[in-house]
Amino acid sequence: MVDLAGMPLYLETPEPISAPPADTMENVVDPDRVNRRGINRAFWQRFIDEVQFDHADQLAPRHGGDNWVRVPLPDPLGWLTAFRSTGSRAEVGLFLTFREEDGQALFDEFHNDIAELRGETGLDLVARLKSDRPFHAELGVFRPRSDFADEGQQLDWLCHAANRFVSLIRPRLSLMAEAAE
Repeated sequence: MVDLAGMPLYLETPEPISAPPADTMENVVDPDRVNRRGINRAFWQRFIDEVQFDHADQLAPRHGGDNWVRVPLPDPLGWLTAFRSTGSRAEVGLFLTFREEDGQALFDEFHNDIAELRGETGLDLVARLKSDRPFHAELGVFRPRSDFADEGQQLDWLCHAANRFVSLIRPRLSLMAEAAE
């Protein structure tokens, strides 16, 4: 072979790639983690299949990442996140994320009405400011996993809370959109 200037090109033959020993491959894949992911996916698929929303326009949830799903909502929110966490803060919950200037104004409206929102839903809603700059906040409901005897109770609570949360948020978003027009 020659390059464009007519100089010969020499190709080196790479060393043959040998497969790593089998015990090394087993160390790469954590069977417990793979099993947990499968269990988590099955749990959230049950949530997707079983949750029922009273709001006529609400779309079904979709899988997000490992151990969470997203419940689609109109802009500017995008979605409601339903999750289960492990570790020192093992929680089950749902939350909305607010970012940027538009998100701050919307978060402030919900935060100012938090007592009314709690009364309307029966949910112990919490407003969390995560960061001022850039703005990042959450409005959600969070329960320790230890509050539940099993995954069935977690699922029942999440389905109920998701419906209540959506029934609270969607009409307010519609009113705010109408007021902005």
